[in-house]
Amino acid sequence: MKDLAQQRTYLERLRLHLGYSSRKPLVQDIADLLDLSPASVYGRFNGTTALSMDEYIAIRDHFRYRHQPDGKDYAFAMTSVRELSRMDVELRATLDAGDKLYFGSTEIPVFYLFLFPPLAALKLHYWLHRSAGDPNLPLRPFRYERAAFAADPFYRDMVALTAVYEDIVREEIWMPGMLDNLCAQLVGLRERGLVEAATDALLRRSMDTLLLYLNDSFADPVYASRTAWYNEQSSTNGRVLREGDGRRIVYLTGTDLLIYKHTSVALYDDFWHIWERQRRFAVPLTTGSHRDRQAFFAGMRRRVVSLLD
Repeated sequence: MKDLAQQRTYLERLRLHLGYSSRKPLVQDIADLLDLSPASVYGRFNGTTALSMDEYIAIRDHFRYRHQPDGKDYAFAMTSVRELSRMDVELRATLDAGDKLYFGSTEIPVFYLFLFPPLAALKLHYWLHRSAGDPNLPLRPFRYERAAFAADPFYRDMVALTAVYEDIVREEIWMPGMLDNLCAQLVGLRERGLVEAATDALLRRSMDTLLLYLNDSFADPVYASRTAWYNEQSSTNGRVLREGDGRRIVYLTGTDLLIYKHTSVALYDDFWHIWERQRRFAVPLTTGSHRDRQAFFAGMRRRVVSLLD
């Protein structure tokens, strides 16, 4: 490809289309296909080396994925006030249109974390670190100060996002490990000596309060617009499907903190079939038995304790 920006976009879209949460497995697949070293393939991912036409055709035909510069797909990071505003635009458009969201991810929907300032602050701490773009940049110490964080414009944007998300008709599939990443971040801070004992304890209490809140709210008929399921066998790579009057939109997230918006009907159908299969073997949390819900969140709580102790 002559346009290196388009080349990078194509390879990233291919990664997301295949459901890879990171570049590494796709890099190895392409290296095997083209008989190249992984380092050479990374050069093509990063746009420092152009794909030859023969290479592009081989990748396109092997993975059956064509470059579609339709101008409708775009990516935005979740790590700045400006980009959080773009997420707000998407959520408000979904709500105003009366569309429905189908949320599947290996992590808890971040909007629930935003309800608890210490957890929102921890998530933001890592977002800002990752968004710096330098993998060698040392992680800063984390200390939660309530008044300072309440005045942070990032947090105000988070609260606004949560308010809109709460009103959107949606379904979510939950898994026991949805707090694993948050726990790993706290443990990482602790192991580096970058979190004070008081803040550490506050974060742990906040996680426990979060689980109690979800357990109670999932049983509350006030939240009739939300349906939640749990599937212990599911493994999703961060995807949200949006469905409305003639609209079929896919939002995909990866390890790069970007959200990619896709309007391809074929891509939507692929993920919709995955969603249906996962839901078929799922147990309802919001309309199911009290015993199932209690057991699920008790298991989540035990898992959190085991990861943090």
